[in-house]
Amino acid sequence: MKPGEKRKGSGPFGRAEKMGRPVHKEAVSLLQVHPIPQSGQDVLSVAAHLVRRFAAEQRRDVPGISRDAEKFLAGHVWVLDDLSRRLWLAVANNRGNLITALDLSD
Repeated sequence: MKPGEKRKGSGPFGRAEKMGRPVHKEAVSLLQVHPIPQSGQDVLSVAAHLVRRFAAEQRRDVPGISRDAEKFLAGHVWVLDDLSRRLWLAVANNRGNLITALDLSD
């Protein structure tokens, strides 16, 4: 193999490339990170669901999200991975209180 030459099957679709299968444009678009729709209510609904889910998984008693946290969440553009990570940490570090904006900030 020459320097700078890409080995077949080493890209993001390595297995499909090795098997000689075509990689479709639709598959590439699935890998793009899409923000959560920016209606404040959409973000809050997703956040409330994630808090309930993470609290159940971690066996924590978390009553919900405070008003200041709701304002913080509604005021940002969120990618699901980042929102999930922050909420998971907020739930993990919670001591039975509402999640606040301070709990969500970096």
